[in-house]
Amino acid sequence: RANDNVQGMINVPMTANIALRVVAGQEHLAGFINASGLWKTDSRGVPVPSLLGNQSSGPLVGPAQHGVNSSNQGFERAALRWRPVDNADLQIDYLHQTTTQASPQVVTPYWPGGCANIPLGTVTPSTHCTDAASYYSPAGGQYTTAAFSKEPYDDTVDLMSVVANIDLGFADLTSATSYDRDRNYSVTNVVASAVN
Repeated sequence: RANDNVQGMINVPMTANIALRVVAGQEHLAGFINASGLWKTDSRGVPVPSLLGNQSSGPLVGPAQHGVNSSNQGFERAALRWRPVDNADLQIDYLHQTTTQASPQVVTPYWPGGCANIPLGTVTPSTHCTDAASYYSPAGGQYTTAAFSKEPYDDTVDLMSVVANIDLGFADLTSATSYDRDRNYSVTNVVASAVN
């Protein structure tokens, strides 16, 4: 899927002194990073062993995937303005924004590929793994990651503000109140290994 960006805006004069503006948009950024060593997993997300029924054997590595760092961002914003009298106005703003990223823009350009033994925490440059606990981790590259799983990231932000202005003649009185909430979810892979 290619990059795309769609935005729209509408102004709605509700009465002589009340107006509403709504703006919304959606953006998709296609990924450009390939994943060479993603483990195959079952429906529960558990790695599938390379030897059927032997959970201590190395995991199966799936085919390379393209564009794993793709992302989507969407937003909706509403602003309501009310002027009950000439010297006073009230504005209420609300913003809802979501961001999802399939995996980060991280590559492993210097990883040449090799046999990884998870229980021992060792990596050898061999292209043929002889022991059942090891698996071959394909090489990384300039635009390739050898990470064993994706690291998705989701973020949802809600912002609301209420601003009131009153012209007192000799001074302006302003009251501003705001509320925000940020919820996010992420997965991070950490693998410690020694190189023989």
